[in-house]
Amino acid sequence: MVTGGSRGIGRGIAEVMGQLGSRAAETGGVALSLDVTDPNSVDASIVSITRDLSGLDILVNNAGVYRDHGGPIVDLEPKVWR
Repeated sequence: MVTGGSRGIGRGIAEVMGQLGSRAAETGGVALSLDVTDPNSVDASIVSITRDLSGLDILVNNAGVYRDHGGPIVDLEPKVWR
């Protein structure tokens, strides 16, 4: 599973993983719509993957949301990070 795999860095990661033998949407894998800011959406995706695809072997947690909190991302409070 590569979050944020529809474009940018995530897409590049998914493409290379596909070239190395992982299933990607272009090679018979599955593309899922997922909102990484919504824990229920994340949980539902994991349930779907483990049920329908016989498990999850690799997770690349690439997707990120940064909504201009006025400073470096490393200075975010844990509550804001979540």
